[in-house]
Amino acid sequence: MTGAMAQGQTTAGMGDGVRRTGWRAFFGSLFAYASRRLLAAGGLVLLAGLLENVGLFVILPLVALVIVGQGAGGQFAWVEPLVAGWAPGGAPLQLALLSAAILALLVLRAAVLTRRDMLVFDLSKGYVDHLRTAVMDAVVHASWPAIRQLEQARLIDAVTVNVARVGQVVQFFVQAGTAIILSALFLGAALAADWRLGTLLALFVALAATFAALRLKRSYRTGSAVTAASGHVMRETGRIMGGLKLARAYNAERAFTARFAASVADTRRLAREFQYQQMHMRRLFEIAGAALALGLLYFGFAVLAVPAAQLLVFAGIVLRLVPVLVPLFGALQNLAFALTAYEAVEQLRHEALAHALPPEADGPQARAALPSAIALDHARVAVGEHCLLETGKLVLGPTGLVVLRGPSGAGKSTLVELLAGLYLPAAGALRRGDAVLAHDGLRAWQRDIALAPQEPFLFNATLRENLCWPGANHGDGELWAALEAAQVAELVRQLPHGLDEPLHDQGARLSGGERQRLCLARTLLKPARILLLDEAMSALDPAREAAVLAMLRASAKDRLVVLASHSPLAEDYADRIIRVEAGRVLANS
Repeated sequence: MTGAMAQGQTTAGMGDGVRRTGWRAFFGSLFAYASRRLLAAGGLVLLAGLLENVGLFVILPLVALVIVGQGAGGQFAWVEPLVAGWAPGGAPLQLALLSAAILALLVLRAAVLTRRDMLVFDLSKGYVDHLRTAVMDAVVHASWPAIRQLEQARLIDAVTVNVARVGQVVQFFVQAGTAIILSALFLGAALAADWRLGTLLALFVALAATFAALRLKRSYRTGSAVTAASGHVMRETGRIMGGLKLARAYNAERAFTARFAASVADTRRLAREFQYQQMHMRRLFEIAGAALALGLLYFGFAVLAVPAAQLLVFAGIVLRLVPVLVPLFGALQNLAFALTAYEAVEQLRHEALAHALPPEADGPQARAALPSAIALDHARVAVGEHCLLETGKLVLGPTGLVVLRGPSGAGKSTLVELLAGLYLPAAGALRRGDAVLAHDGLRAWQRDIALAPQEPFLFNATLRENLCWPGANHGDGELWAALEAAQVAELVRQLPHGLDEPLHDQGARLSGGERQRLCLARTLLKPARILLLDEAMSALDPAREAAVLAMLRASAKDRLVVLASHSPLAEDYADRIIRVEAGRVLANS
């Protein structure tokens, strides 16, 4: 499945509404990652809510004290036990003590909320990093055919934009949990203040929650569209960076920017649509909440004859509850909106896991036991139903310089990648002595192979780090010997920092031939008995190519060197020439 096809299927699969499996998968993943921290966050949310409600119940006797202290009369007799006889010094001292208690609760609540918010931040960022690592780990351990078919823009979109949106999902989840706990506590306080008004308030909250739930589907569909549009923007970005040189040469930059601008505009339109939905619902709930508060107060005063002190406390509860409900329903919409990003990330990860290589089962001794001679017995390389290469019977090595010849697209690179263990035979066999190339022996097979691929790749690191990758500890003498053999030592000596020169933008300031020679030097540093070079000298001038070929011919006395090349000069140095045409090994000499 290509990246574009997978992206299309992902988008199509998200268009039918909120999938229960998506919710379950996300919450299951989140709880598996941080169940204890989620419980801690929930505990802090509950504690903050309790402190909030304790503050309300402390305000109740404070209001009653002020009213009674002002001589309001017998209609407030129900509050007299709250303010009578519990502190010496009369009403002024009681008022001061209650005020101090409220301030103390506010300070404690602020400390709890700070701790909760930092815990949520750490949880969100940690979960994002966990997902990023899981996706990249699945991709780098997938089989080479699966990696080749993976669209790079889709991977970048998954580990940047979509994973960042998943981090927002975590925050929305905790925000919704916080609001649910606070709402329950506020409703409990409302029922305690007056059970009749509290019941009416609970019915309103239930109706509002039902209305918000009915809108989850719409938010989910909008989120699906935004996820697809974001992926399109990423693909257009890759298209621009990959084809900018050609666009400049053809004076066609506007064609690129027009496509990119259209993708960005589409993403902005969808985001604006969701933002409008959120603002519309927020304003609706705010107006409905205000109308509810006024209506309940009027109903309680005019119909139920609720005492004024209770009405004041109830009004305070409603005024605190409505601002909690509005972001609660907004958080639920955001959860549905951003859930699609999690599903896109997980689909990519599961696709990679479906093609994962098994863990290494061979011990360190496997390398020494494997001879260098390679025998191919009608090995066939295929991707799906499409055959890339058929080898027939062929034996290479154990030493010598073997040159692969043939037109472009004939299968030379596929043969090199097969020998390197990047492909596994779909039929036939590939052997070294008694060892057969298969999943369980792949790591041992590759341990004794050095590969210089067709595309020279340098990291954004120093030249020394590039040569020593991945993790080797070569001395300066070894590095300079490899650079001399690759005909690139003179270039390195001219660099301001020599071996410690930083190579920015993957060595973009170097020419194609210079990058090729540096990559060849890195390949020569690996103490492998099989050296595979795929068009690794295509950008070299004839003099340097001849020098490198002479070096390889000398090196081939002790190991097997396989070189895929279009250069006629390579034939003059070959111990053996193998022709590959139309995906078949036709002849060898």
